[in-house]
Amino acid sequence: YEFLRHLEHILQMENGLQTHTVPAESDRRGLVALRMRCETSEIFDGEIDSQTSNVHRIFERVFGSGDVLQSEVPAAKDGVESGSDSMGLDAGSQPIDDANANQPAAAALSSRDEYFAQLHDAIQKETDFRHQLGAFRRRWSHSIEEIRTAELDGILDVQRAKRAQTALAEASIEIALDLAHEDLERRYNTKIERLRIAVIGLGKLGGGAIDYGSDLDLVLVYDDPNKALELPPETAEAEFYSRVAEIFVTTLSSMTRDGSIYRIDLRLRPYGKNGQSVISAPAFVEYVRASAAIWELLAYVKIRAVGGEMNFARELEQSIREIIHTRAGSIDPSDLANETRRVRTLLENEKVHVRRSKDVDIKYGPGGMLDIYFAMRYLQLRDNIPDRSEDRSTDFMLGVLRETGSLSAADHEVLLDGYRFLSALDHDLRLTIGRTTRLPTANQKALDVVSQRMGLASAAELVERLTIHRLNIRSSFDKILSAPL
Repeated sequence: YEFLRHLEHILQMENGLQTHTVPAESDRRGLVALRMRCETSEIFDGEIDSQTSNVHRIFERVFGSGDVLQSEVPAAKDGVESGSDSMGLDAGSQPIDDANANQPAAAALSSRDEYFAQLHDAIQKETDFRHQLGAFRRRWSHSIEEIRTAELDGILDVQRAKRAQTALAEASIEIALDLAHEDLERRYNTKIERLRIAVIGLGKLGGGAIDYGSDLDLVLVYDDPNKALELPPETAEAEFYSRVAEIFVTTLSSMTRDGSIYRIDLRLRPYGKNGQSVISAPAFVEYVRASAAIWELLAYVKIRAVGGEMNFARELEQSIREIIHTRAGSIDPSDLANETRRVRTLLENEKVHVRRSKDVDIKYGPGGMLDIYFAMRYLQLRDNIPDRSEDRSTDFMLGVLRETGSLSAADHEVLLDGYRFLSALDHDLRLTIGRTTRLPTANQKALDVVSQRMGLASAAELVERLTIHRLNIRSSFDKILSAPL
C-alpha cells in the first residue's frame, strides 16, 4: 500500500492530474523510477511486478476458494514478511509454485551445510554477479517458503522453524562471502587465496533464533597477522576489507527484481555509525576492553561466531566474551543496574513517541520482550554468567540464571512464561501480517487469526493474557534492576 500510494503521488505530481498510469516513454519512466529511488527502469519495473503480484496473491487468498476460507489458520500460509513495521507486504518474497510448496517436509529441516550446498548449486549455474544475485534470492525465497509451509502444516514447531531459519541465515552469510570473494577477484583481476574475515552475530542471530523478517545484527572483523594475503597492488588492508564488507552487505541486502534477502544491521559495531563497516581484530578487542559503553557490553553478551574463517571467528568470540565479563566485574552493580535501566527506558520512550494508534508494542513497550532481554543480560554481566555454547536461547539462559541463584523462582516463572507467550505472539504476528512489533488492536481479523494460532478462545482473551504478562514482566524487571547485589 505504501509503495503504490507513494507511486500514485509521484505520478500525479508529475502530470498535474488524477492519473494512475505509469508512463511508457523511456525517459519519463526513468524519471519516475529515480523518484521512486530505483536506479534503473528495469529495477523499477521489477519492483512494480513484485508488489502487485504480492497484493494479488493475498487478494486471492482472502477471497479464494471455500476450502481456504473454512479455517482462519491457513490464511497466513502464503503470507510474506513485511519490509517495514507498517507494511503487510514484502517485495523480497517471490511466489512459490504449488509443486514446490508440496515437496516433502524434510526439505524444511536442512542443516547449515545442506542449505549452503543448495544455495551454492543455484548460483553456480550463473556466470556474472547480477545473475548470481538473482539465483541466490530465488533459492533463498524457496527455502523460506518451505520452512513456512512446513510450519503452517504442523510439521515444524516454532523452535524448529527458528533453528531452520538460523541455519539458512548462516549458510547465506557464507554464500555472500563467497560471492564477494569472486567479485573482488574479477574487479582486481587477480587471484585472492582467501579472506581472513570473521562474521560475528548478535541479537537474534547470536541467540540462534532467527525468525521471519529478522534483521541480521553483525560485526565484521578482519585480521591477517602474518600478512599471508597478497593484496592487489597499492591496496591498503583496511581499504581492501572495506570493499569486502561493502560487497558482502550488498549481496545480502540490496533490492533486485528478485527481491532482497536480509536487512543487515551494523549499528552495534565499534563507534556505531561513525565507525568503519569492518574493523581489525586488534582494534575490536581494544575497543571492547577500553571504550565500549555498558549498553554495548549488554549487546555483546549474545556474541557468536556465525561465518567467515570459523576458527578465527570463534577465537575472537571467546576473547570478547571474556573481556566483557571481566569489565562487568569491575563495575559497581548499582551503576550497572542504573545504566541498564536508563538504556531500556530510552528505547521505550523513543518508540512511544512514534507509536501509531493504540497498538501494543510487544517488544519496546513496558513489559515487552526488551524488559526480559535487559534483565537477563544485566544478571549475566553482574554475576559473570556467560552464554553457553550448547544452547544460547532465552529459555535456556533463564534456566541457568535460576539454577545459579541469580534469578528467584518467582521471577524465573514470570520471565519464562512471559517470554514464551511474547515470543509465540511475535512469531504468529510475523506469519499472519508480517514483520511488526505491535499488536494491531484495530485489526480484528488479524487478532482472530493470531488468537486461533495461539490456541486461545478469542481476541479478547489474547489481549487479556498479554496485559497480565506485561504487568508481571515489568514488575519483575523493576525488582531485578532496583536491587543489585
